[in-house]
Amino acid sequence: MPCKIYLRRYQSLCQRDTHSSQDTTIFAPLWVKEGLTELAEHLKGTTFEVFDSPSYSRRDNPSSTQPVESFTINENFNDQSLKILQKVARNESHNTSGVINTSLYSDIKDKRVLYSIRDLVRQCIIVGTDEITKCGGYHCAVERQTKQRVYVCDLAALQFQQAYNTGRLVLIQKEEPYKGILDDLIYEQVVGERKKQFDEIVSSWDSNNKETRSRYIRHDGFGLPGKGYCFIDSKAYRKFVALDVLLSGLALGEIASKNEEKLNFKFLKYGTGFFAWKFGTVLNNLILPGVIDGLEHLFMRNDEKVKASIKNVELPFYKIDFKSMKRIKEFQAKYGVSIIATSNDALKQTCGLITATTNCGDNHAVCGNEMEYGSVDAAIAENLASKGNKFSANINTMMSERYIEV
Repeated sequence: MPCKIYLRRYQSLCQRDTHSSQDTTIFAPLWVKEGLTELAEHLKGTTFEVFDSPSYSRRDNPSSTQPVESFTINENFNDQSLKILQKVARNESHNTSGVINTSLYSDIKDKRVLYSIRDLVRQCIIVGTDEITKCGGYHCAVERQTKQRVYVCDLAALQFQQAYNTGRLVLIQKEEPYKGILDDLIYEQVVGERKKQFDEIVSSWDSNNKETRSRYIRHDGFGLPGKGYCFIDSKAYRKFVALDVLLSGLALGEIASKNEEKLNFKFLKYGTGFFAWKFGTVLNNLILPGVIDGLEHLFMRNDEKVKASIKNVELPFYKIDFKSMKRIKEFQAKYGVSIIATSNDALKQTCGLITATTNCGDNHAVCGNEMEYGSVDAAIAENLASKGNKFSANINTMMSERYIEV
């Protein structure tokens, strides 16, 4: 039985003519190709059918129980297509719980494959331009604005709502009941080393090894019966964040330099709210060092496109501690790029610069997720002229894709 893909709320394929744009590109690290090759071994021959979103169809299209189009995965993952990966992974009309709707994958019995589909799409970002029509709306008032150009990086944070979500990649647990087929590949590519086993950490921790106790943070875990405590690999978490910063910055530099536009790069405090679940306190302490790591890696590459485009970095709702402030001052002195912490909305404009903001996306559903200001992701989409449709692979048929070395 074919697997299913549902369009997001308020989406329909009839919007393709309006919202398809070559200005939007999916970027991914070069090594993601290796992951797609492995996924193809498990998915080749699997057919996916696309359906209008349930909310859209109930109002305007009562015949939407029939698929509007379909495609089949071949032996090389359809030429290692990042667009196909986006469609296959982000196939739910909305998702706020982190629970994978396995009923949509009726032809895929191995749940390890489902975990890895989500894991791999999280390593990709979608970058393009849109127009701001409003700002605010999530836990604050909506403010109407004159239409202004904006760059958006649609990316998802590590997610900890369910034990099998992507956050498990930076957890060391006694038992690994939810390990995917790409866990080792992703960890080793991002972190640059083999992931240690639980018993290794316990032995070193109990021996009062300073390096181990500094890197691996003991935590009660998910509170699952019989699972006990776990360790959060703080170095790995920072590496995942840093790679997101690096990939976003390189992508923005690539696109903005073509337009000769200067940017205020906003990197949102993604994944530290309901995505973080029981791990929120720890993640809120770790995210800023990871962001600064990423900014240092981005600018030390001496990439001319990045230097020409990114003129300011804004960190909305971050708390800057003394150690981080010292690093920020050193960064500013070395690269001549200011870093400021604010409480500004993601889409608020900056005088003299064009806003380029990351999103707090979801690897289960496309940009906008549940819509109607139910989250940061929803608010950003609601406040864009395209309602986030330019960043949906099902709607934007002209979306390009690019692998880059990071």
